[in-house]
Amino acid sequence: MTAMHFDQSSYQGQAQTGSLPLTAQMAFCLIERFHDPLYIFRLNADLTLDAQITVSVFDGCEGVVYDIGRDRIFVADEDGGEIEVFDGTTLEHLATIDTGCGSDGPYWLGIDSSSNRLFFVADTRCPLDDEFGYGIHVYSIGCRPDQLTYETTIPGSAGFGSDCYGALAVSESADRLFAIDYCSDTVDIFDTATLQPLGSVSVNRAGEAPLMVSVGHFGD
Repeated sequence: MTAMHFDQSSYQGQAQTGSLPLTAQMAFCLIERFHDPLYIFRLNADLTLDAQITVSVFDGCEGVVYDIGRDRIFVADEDGGEIEVFDGTTLEHLATIDTGCGSDGPYWLGIDSSSNRLFFVADTRCPLDDEFGYGIHVYSIGCRPDQLTYETTIPGSAGFGSDCYGALAVSESADRLFAIDYCSDTVDIFDTATLQPLGSVSVNRAGEAPLMVSVGHFGD
């Protein structure tokens, strides 16, 4: 699989990788082909290669997001039921976090640095002791790389336990979480601070359900 996350904010730190200051927009890309090693690439704003590493901590990588506030990369390890954490500057592996999801765990991630929240969906009832089971799982991000604290689950639109949600996208400038809803063929919108639903947009075309969602920058 291949996954990519673009940071929509300008990173103004003084950290250096080689001779390249991290002052522009960055993209992080995962590339995994069958059982070959996983590669994490960091790209510059013009999509030229900045840095890359090869890692072997994954059973089946999926989504990737970048936390600009803490300079961390979060990667979903679906088969392992874990979230791997990397340093955004050095690409060093910092922590492995067990989500309690088992072998069909988190596969799509969203992050909102302003509310210190990480969002993910999984193909199983997760966390295992959560009454809702399926849904968008919400975690608070702590100061340490291994600190993720479960808050709640946003249940699917078809009711408790419904496996409705797929791809996620977050607009940090607008405090909005966007989620593909396969049960209703919509994109559902939530406030990332209050977690309250704000509405939905029907995107069904010719009987085909939505597959992916992405958002741009809101504001001036």
